[in-house]
Amino acid sequence: TDLDFSPDGRYLVTASADGSVLAWDLETGTSPHRLVEGVSVASVTFSRDNRWLAVALSIGERTGELQLWDAKRWRLHETLAGRAPVVFSTDGRLFAAAGADGAVILRDLERDRPLGRTLEDPGDPLSLAFLDGGRLLVAGGRDQTLRIWDIKNGRLERPPIPTQQGRIEALAAHPDGRHLATGGENGKILFWDLQNRELEPPKAFTGHEAPVAALDFSLDGRQMVSGSFDKTLRLWDVATGMPRLGSPIDTGQDVYVAKFDRSSARVASATEDGSVLIWQLTDPSVAGSVVGTHLLQSDGMTGLSFGPQDRFLVSSSLEQTQFWGLEPGEPAVRAPLAGSFAALD
Repeated sequence: TDLDFSPDGRYLVTASADGSVLAWDLETGTSPHRLVEGVSVASVTFSRDNRWLAVALSIGERTGELQLWDAKRWRLHETLAGRAPVVFSTDGRLFAAAGADGAVILRDLERDRPLGRTLEDPGDPLSLAFLDGGRLLVAGGRDQTLRIWDIKNGRLERPPIPTQQGRIEALAAHPDGRHLATGGENGKILFWDLQNRELEPPKAFTGHEAPVAALDFSLDGRQMVSGSFDKTLRLWDVATGMPRLGSPIDTGQDVYVAKFDRSSARVASATEDGSVLIWQLTDPSVAGSVVGTHLLQSDGMTGLSFGPQDRFLVSSSLEQTQFWGLEPGEPAVRAPLAGSFAALD
């Protein structure tokens, strides 16, 4: 199961354990567009220009199907053989995903055709990210290396880079489009400057004692949050690589998801037991200033996202998709999505 908001805030797309993918109009509250039924869905992803929705379906461990939807008309545009991960460039022009036999699919959405080149040594990617305005594509591979391609010619910028992190479990692109963070199986986080031709040793963020499963940057790029199977959240100063808190946040459970809100004043986390918590970062420089608010416990928590203007939080689990009001005077719990719901005014 998964969820994603359209960048303009109008639509929420949810993928449920029953195999349905629904597109909810948050302005009108009308019955949703039903896009997919009765299949296993790995991810749903909007393009940044609101034009496209990619739905990754799981068929087997290493195989799947990609559906590209026109998000203006809610019509299926194209079906491709491929699987998650899926990523769009920031301008919405390029689309990349994992293909068959460890390859990478690349499409030019502006011209509605394959990009016309094959990436050198794709390496069976587990994670993907566009950087530098879509000039570079970065992948974390099953072989525990980082690959960086120049999209113009499909060639590797340099040979595959051993990260010394074990398998790359999490990958996050910095808002400046130049830097990248990778979270490793061994608990180490590395911060890479991808415009440095020599690729000097990356900055290391150390402290986690188990695999890092979640990474996210604040909108201004000054902070990074990490979540780990050591049952902690850590807040980092990106410029220095130092912790922003006197001690890590103890969640009591393995952390699967961690997200900043748009103001960078709150972090939401989802843990192994299905708990969703909001952490108020009132003064990140002072230990003990983080306040956690427990929202829910539900089996199989898989998706978490702040809504437009941070007025609510949406969580998805194997059971349901749930709204959580965050504004003063808002009900703490809004009705779960089921058929139709009141418009969010």
